Amino acid sequence: MWLVKSYEMLIKIFSLHVLLNWGFYAHKMINYHAVFTLHEEVLDFYKEKKNIKYFVQKAGVPDNRKFIPGYRHEKFYHYIDLDFYDIDDSDDWKSVFNKITEKYNEKHGIVPWTIIKVQKELTQAFKNQSRNRILKLSVDIAHYIGDSTMPLHTTKNYDGQATNQRGIHNFYETRLPELFSKNYDFVVGKAEYIKNPMEVILTSILETHRLINTLLECDREVSKKMLIGRYAYEKRGKSGFSRTFSKEYAKAYHDLIGKQVEQQMCRAVKLVGDFIYTCWVDAGKPDLKNTK
Repeated sequence: MWLVKSYEMLIKIFSLHVLLNWGFYAHKMINYHAVFTLHEEVLDFYKEKKNIKYFVQKAGVPDNRKFIPGYRHEKFYHYIDLDFYDIDDSDDWKSVFNKITEKYNEKHGIVPWTIIKVQKELTQAFKNQSRNRILKLSVDIAHYIGDSTMPLHTTKNYDGQATNQRGIHNFYETRLPELFSKNYDFVVGKAEYIKNPMEVILTSILETHRLINTLLECDREVSKKMLIGRYAYEKRGKSGFSRTFSKEYAKAYHDLIGKQVEQQMCRAVKLVGDFIYTCWVDAGKPDLKNTK
């Protein structure tokens, strides 16, 4: 997604964990499709031309804040290292919550609490009927929810660095959606009211975390079969040619992993719609035609 020279320069300055997230393309697709899960009273507001344009085009803004002085905590808002807290397959959301609370460490990510914080702020923005504030906070909550559904945002091994699989983060979150998401089915049903937001988000993150072993194993399996042809040079914008995972490798991986990427993007679409709808309901279902 980035120019090669700019990317290399940023890597020298910031840790890779700070930079990685669902690619901007995927975030935009998630935001766009989430709009159409909303009920009519809310949908009419978000699908207004200037509003939907803002909501989609600004999808990557929370990532940009990581590099702005004064936003030093932003980098922790986009992930959570569940393996730092010794989460296992028998844990449910309550045990996960307790383990994190007992061993809390901001440096290992705070995305669940960030989502809840923005939820409260968005609810207040709806109450105030502040158009600009609603749109800004909608972008924020959608971005953090999107990141929380990306499996490699839930582990210390966020780029396969612990398993000799470096590069898999950007491959999974950017390369695959760019190549294949146009064929995904993003019809996920209407947004639903969330009674217990923390339960919903932690359950989602826990289920997302359990996908990591499959994600990594598929990469190892395809790598063994394609010792040659893993990478290719492609033209990216005005930056000339850059090395990326080849289309052949991406297709082989995408076929092997099945619908995992599609399902996780759909999970994000549904959650974004559910949280925005919940904020509107909790605000008293204000008439969004009167926003100012």
